[in-house]
Amino acid sequence: AVISQVQLIATIKEWKKLKKASEANKLEYFLSFWTNRDPSPITEENEEMEAFYAKVSAADQNFTVMGRKGWRSDRGLIFILLGPPDEVVRNDYPSGSRPYQIWQYYSINRQFEFYDRNGFGDYELINPVSIYDIQRYARKR
Repeated sequence: AVISQVQLIATIKEWKKLKKASEANKLEYFLSFWTNRDPSPITEENEEMEAFYAKVSAADQNFTVMGRKGWRSDRGLIFILLGPPDEVVRNDYPSGSRPYQIWQYYSINRQFEFYDRNGFGDYELINPVSIYDIQRYARKR
């Protein structure tokens, strides 16, 4: 799973290279991927990697629904890449409609609308956005 999670922050080129790597080379490439992102390579810790997996863990704790891990959910994806929203508008019991949440990110002037189509807490993005678009928004933050 940790290799699959890298797709959330990898470039298209990095992800294709990792996906196509033989089983014997996957671990090596995975470690290289994180070594290249280490903000302070002289220390033992890789702060970038630790921060990423802390967000993945938080997404799993907060957005896991119906057996699907939180990092694989729409809200989890946005949370991992952009962090917590600046504001959340939610209506859990709207009259004549499905529950929804609107996440507002002021620094990038974007909002993301999630609706719970089935009523079980599985919120989906109304206007899906590619991972690479969200990565671009993340760089603006």
